[in-house]
Amino acid sequence: MDQISKVSGRAARSEALVLQILREQGSASIAELARLSGLGKATVSRIVAALRTREVIEETGEAFRSANTGRSGKALRIRPDTGLYLGLAIGPGFIHSVLVDAAKRVVDYQQEELALDRQLPAVLDALDLIVARVMADNDTDPSRILGTGVAIGAPIDPHTGRVGPSSLVPETFNAPLAEILSQRLGMPVRCDNESNCSALAEVLWGDMPKTGTYAYIKFDHGLGGAIVSDGQVRSGRRGIAGEFGHICYDREGAFCRCGKRGCFEQYLSISALLARAAPIYGPMSFQQFRERLSKGDHAFRQVVGEAGSIAGELLVLIGQTIDPEAFVLGGDLTLLGDDFLTPMRERYKALTGEDAPISIGTAARVLSGWEQQDEPALGAIGLVIKQPT
Repeated sequence: MDQISKVSGRAARSEALVLQILREQGSASIAELARLSGLGKATVSRIVAALRTREVIEETGEAFRSANTGRSGKALRIRPDTGLYLGLAIGPGFIHSVLVDAAKRVVDYQQEELALDRQLPAVLDALDLIVARVMADNDTDPSRILGTGVAIGAPIDPHTGRVGPSSLVPETFNAPLAEILSQRLGMPVRCDNESNCSALAEVLWGDMPKTGTYAYIKFDHGLGGAIVSDGQVRSGRRGIAGEFGHICYDREGAFCRCGKRGCFEQYLSISALLARAAPIYGPMSFQQFRERLSKGDHAFRQVVGEAGSIAGELLVLIGQTIDPEAFVLGGDLTLLGDDFLTPMRERYKALTGEDAPISIGTAARVLSGWEQQDEPALGAIGLVIKQPT
């Protein structure tokens, strides 16, 4: 976005602030930009006029109504044709990609299966191929990519950028993934844990408020989470803040993939529920599990209900630790609906005497046509939007 570099000093800082708000919000009126930036309305008007002259931003043709003040005005956004953001997610057996324009609109979404016995070179080759396909399918090239974010099912050391241990993606352990991918793809890359990215998607595309403290809990193949404060994901000293799945639930429980015993993840993940059902019904996919549950099978409802009750206990522990305004739930286990959520709420209330402040993540709704609860590849783009290069 070369046009942005044509001012300097204090004016440049004010302009950068306005642009950053538009990157994160997607659109805003002059009054809303003034409110969020703390700049005077006249100052914002001058900045907007200059940016429009340089064809960096434009009016959308729609009205913008502030959720805080109720006031409406002409909606402004960064011009969609000024660049693209690429998000990638690497998980057990898959790579997902999301392409978003500069106005935060999803342009392309793809899912790719990946052999489970792959090594790091094979993963990198697969990433090369999917990025090349995304570029070709959308008639674009790396020069138009403003930045790339990568979500991975492992912690990222915030000091070294190296991938921490994970049984979900063990082949990436200790790799400086962002550095490697930046060199291979020829574009800036940022990496973070997939739960942190999913939480960031809720901030930028979902309904998670940008002020206050929230606990994001992801019930999926594993059990992850994130702590969000004032719109920022707090990853902690070692990048493992929000690893709720590895809090101990039962000291005498089964060994977890992390090496400890009785972690909550052993009871609150897709693999845990499938393992509970397997002795009776044999191996099955999560989709088959959901179909059995939807038919009212008593054994399946009991398995899910017990998991929901344990999840309620987890929420109590998290609530006592960080006292969030609300718990935002993600991951495909939430697709089980009230069979999972009602026991969760009931157990929480039994232990606290209060109703659980629970909401379900909404960011994935921008990926129309795909039935899934969240998409870390979308949130990975937030890594770049939040910290533009």
